Amino acid sequence: MHELLMFFPHLAGLFWRTLNDSRVPKMFKLRLLAVAAYIVVPFDIVPDFVVGFGQIDDSLALLLLTTLLVGGPDEEIAMEHWRGSPSVFRNVRKFAVWALRWMPGTNAPSEETKEAKAAD
Repeated sequence: MHELLMFFPHLAGLFWRTLNDSRVPKMFKLRLLAVAAYIVVPFDIVPDFVVGFGQIDDSLALLLLTTLLVGGPDEEIAMEHWRGSPSVFRNVRKFAVWALRWMPGTNAPSEETKEAKAAD
């Protein structure tokens, strides 16, 4: 239960450390900043005063941010910056990698790539 409660603080730390890591590509950082800005800026596609629907776009943006951070371009870098439970990270990453395969313009790491890296 504690790990579940600490997920978002760990995610915020991962966000900050990822932005400050010189190994992370600038375009990836810009994508993270764009999604984070959408979450915090009060102007949304669906205004928040539309009860129920107004929170859906923010929730989807948060899901996208989580997916990009955890399923991002380099698992080793993301894991290095993650301060939470490794098992929580691995479980969220499985979903994130799957979700990134469906998003246009993302380079989701594939299992084949992961296995080839391990063999080297």
